[in-house]
Formats: sequence, structure tokens, C-alpha cells
Amino acid sequence: MYRTFSWMLFALTLTALACAEPELEPAEDCSTEPPTDTSMLAQRSVRIGHLDGATFVPWVDGQEVQSIIGFQGSSMITPYIDLPTEAGDVDGACWWVEIEYLSPIDNLPGGQTGLVFSQEGESMRAGPLFEQPDTSYYGKPVTVRVTVASRDFVAVDEVEIVIRS
Repeated sequence: MYRTFSWMLFALTLTALACAEPELEPAEDCSTEPPTDTSMLAQRSVRIGHLDGATFVPWVDGQEVQSIIGFQGSSMITPYIDLPTEAGDVDGACWWVEIEYLSPIDNLPGGQTGLVFSQEGESMRAGPLFEQPDTSYYGKPVTVRVTVASRDFVAVDEVEIVIRS
């Protein structure tokens, strides 16, 4: 009797495993390292800005950028990064991005990470980013530098903005 029960349990287990859903593939990892030497890389243009509806609007020197309060209560700005599409760019490209905040007093690093860029018409775009610059920069001119790089190119842009709370 015990032997029959063991075989039935074994058969039931195999049946259950055969009917189980397949294991899902893990999400693609977009972690990338910055190039160690960018001097030999192709130069591209990049802009930092915001969206007005679905239209990208690059920030210009002297522009006031409104901060927002995130759901955890932190003050932040939410820029987008935009590069003109070039031959070889693919939707979902993973490129290294760094944002820095430069001022006459000190320089504060922002985020460094791999970001997935989506093709939006004639542009490759990432965002919104959830940047939390030091609040001591609010109300004063601060230069924001964005660097985007891959093993094939580097793109750098700087713009002076005033962050409003």
C-alpha cells in the first residue's frame, strides 16, 4: 500500500511539474562602465531638458527649472536626456550616463549609471531621471553637465540653470 501511494505521489509530482509555467527570463541588465579613455571616441551631441507633452525641450542657459517633491518627500528635478539618432543606434540601447552639478564654490557629483535609451522619432531619449541636487544650489545659477558614453562614442553638454523650489 505504501509503495502504491509513493508511486502515485511521484506521478502526481511529475504531472504538476509538467503543467507548471516556464521560468521567466531575468530582465536585461543595463549596467555599464564608463570608458577609461574617451580621447579616441567619436564625439556626439547631447542635450538635457524636459518634455512639453511628447516634445523634448532642451534647457538653455539661465533657464529656471522647477523642482518637484517625490512620493517619499524628497525634492528633485526630473530631466530627460536626448541625443540625435545616428546610424547603428538601436531602440533599447544601454549607455553610461553621468550628471554633475558644477558651481563656483564646489562641484557635486550627481548620478552615474547605465540607462536604457528609447528611440523617439529622430532622437534617442532617456528619462525622466530623478535627480536630487543639493538644495544649497536652489535659487542660484548652477551648471549641469551631462555625459553619455558607450564603447563607441562620448557626448557632453553643459547648461547653466536656476533650480526653483
